[in-house]
Amino acid sequence: MNEMPPVPMRRAERALSRAETLALLAEAQVATLSMVTSQGPYAVPISPVCLNGSLYFHSAMAGRKVEAFRRDPRVWVSVVGKAVPSDDLPETATLRASERFTVFYESAMAWGTLREVLEPREKVAALRALCEKFTPSQMGHFGKALSESLEKTAVYALALDAVSGKAKRTALRAPRLDRVRADDNASVPPEVG
Repeated sequence: MNEMPPVPMRRAERALSRAETLALLAEAQVATLSMVTSQGPYAVPISPVCLNGSLYFHSAMAGRKVEAFRRDPRVWVSVVGKAVPSDDLPETATLRASERFTVFYESAMAWGTLREVLEPREKVAALRALCEKFTPSQMGHFGKALSESLEKTAVYALALDAVSGKAKRTALRAPRLDRVRADDNASVPPEVG
């Protein structure tokens, strides 16, 4: 199966470095996994973890997305790191007129051919990394949960060879952006401050 070609970025000045892009993918709590089913495009949220140069997620052993992977393992993953509408900025923010009607953001994508993880040590390592990321206080129960669910849990990996990141944040000239929407703990990347 042919790999997908690189996609040129229209606003190249907003491109993130590979390191920034990989950091966004690694920090993501939720990613959107897109694929093509026999009925057409399909996208689902996943909880990803990055480990040893790949993005991993777990799944049921059957279902619409599993059928799609078997039919065509090419996928696209996207995440949004932080997004701050201009309305959420302090009134003291200095913005151009066009910046008053925008969302400042950072995002990352990865694409390529998905593979099911069948090797037991890799599968357990990926599940452990997922649990350490999302439920660290429960790791004392990991062994028992693993023995109960390993055989009925699928794990998939996407090599992070093809990635792209983009951010709209350099035009922002506002002080103390870490205080934006403090009531809901929203945050803004320090690079925009």
